[in-house]
Amino acid sequence: MTGAPAIYGQDLRAQFHDFIEATRRDDLPQVQFTNDDGDPLYWTDDSEKDMTTEETEYPVMVYQYDEDVKMAFKFFQDPITGYNIPKIVLGEGDGDGVTENSGKAFIYKETDGLRLTYNAQNTGELREMKLADKGIFFNPDIMGVVSDISDADITINSTPTVRAITMEMGQDAHLYFDLTINASCALDTTLTIEISLDGESRHTVKEFLKAGGDSFTLSVPFFTTPMGDRTVTVSIISDNEFIISSGNYMNWIRSAGVIGGVTSKYPAATVYDTASLMVTSQSDEAVIVVDLGNDHIVEDTADKASYTFAASDEVTIILT
Repeated sequence: MTGAPAIYGQDLRAQFHDFIEATRRDDLPQVQFTNDDGDPLYWTDDSEKDMTTEETEYPVMVYQYDEDVKMAFKFFQDPITGYNIPKIVLGEGDGDGVTENSGKAFIYKETDGLRLTYNAQNTGELREMKLADKGIFFNPDIMGVVSDISDADITINSTPTVRAITMEMGQDAHLYFDLTINASCALDTTLTIEISLDGESRHTVKEFLKAGGDSFTLSVPFFTTPMGDRTVTVSIISDNEFIISSGNYMNWIRSAGVIGGVTSKYPAATVYDTASLMVTSQSDEAVIVVDLGNDHIVEDTADKASYTFAASDEVTIILT
C-alpha cells in the first residue's frame, strides 16, 4: 500500500481521546497489515481492491509509522485525594527522557480552581499558574494575587473592626497590600486604620470621610517578606458610625519576586510645611542620597533613613 508521509488521526477509547500525528519511516521495512484483532490481512487478488483474513498470495504490506500524541483528553489519578481528574494534555514532549512530562502542558480543574502547568524542556522543571477561589498564583512564585471583596454590609464604629487576608508565598518576595473603601456616613468621620503583617503593626494612617459618602485607597509595601503563609490584618476604628455596603470593601495582596541591585531616582518634591521624610530602600546595600540644593545628606548602606525639612525645601531622593 502507498503510505502518506504524515497521517493525522484520532484514537477514542472509553474516556480517553488522543489526537495523533504519524510520520512514515522510510528507513524501516514494510510490515503486514492486521485488523483490530491482530489477524494478518491479504488482498483477495492482484487487483488489490478487497482484503480478507484468509491467506492468499497477496499479503497487504504497509509502511511503519512513528505515532506522536499531539493533544489528549485523559483522566489522571490525584495522588492526594485518589480521585480521577480529567486533564487536557498539550504537546508530545521533547523526548529527552529527563521526565515523562518534559515539554508538555496540562490544563485541569481542581476543587478550588483551574490549574495550567508546563514542564520545561530538557529539565522538566515545573512552571504553573492557578486561577483559584482565593486568587491567582504562580510557580515559581514570581507573582501572586489574593483578593478579598466584602459580600455583606460592614458597620464601622468606635469598636475596632478587624478583617484579615492571607497569601501563601512559595519563596521570599516583596509583598504589597492595597485597600479600597467606598462608604456612606451621616457625619464627617475620621478613621484610624492599622495595617499589621503576621500580627505585627506595620502601618497606621488616618483617613477623613465627608458626610454623605466618600472613598479612599491606600497601598502598603512589605519588602523582602519570608516565604510561607503571610497574613495582613486591617483594623479600623471610627469616631462616627458609618456603613460600607456589600462589595465596597476591596483589598488585595500582591507578591513579586525579589529584585536586587536596582538603582532609581525619584522626582523632586517641594515640602510645603515642616515635615519628616522616611526613605526606605528595597536593598540593604543601597546608598541613600538626599539632595537638598547644595547640601547633600548621605546614608551609607542603610535600608531606612529619616530626615526633617523646612517649608519650601526642594528635595530629591536618590537610591544608588
